Amino acid sequence: MGGNHSAEKVGSKRKRECNMDDMSKGAARAHRFLKDFSDLPLDTMDLKQALLQIGKLKDDLEKDAVNCHWLQQFF
Repeated sequence: MGGNHSAEKVGSKRKRECNMDDMSKGAARAHRFLKDFSDLPLDTMDLKQALLQIGKLKDDLEKDAVNCHWLQQFF
């Protein structure tokens, strides 16, 4: 039983793929996405324009997530 518990601990540490710097950068990028989204004047935009802007924000976030394992988990 003691050996199995030890193996679980080691395995769980290996599963953690991102470091604190990656998490920090990813969280900052996610916050920027949310701020940019909330800054969109959706109440004055027509639907087509709004969808284009939101799609651009999403695409930019996905491009940035390529280099951030922490952020990739949300896609």
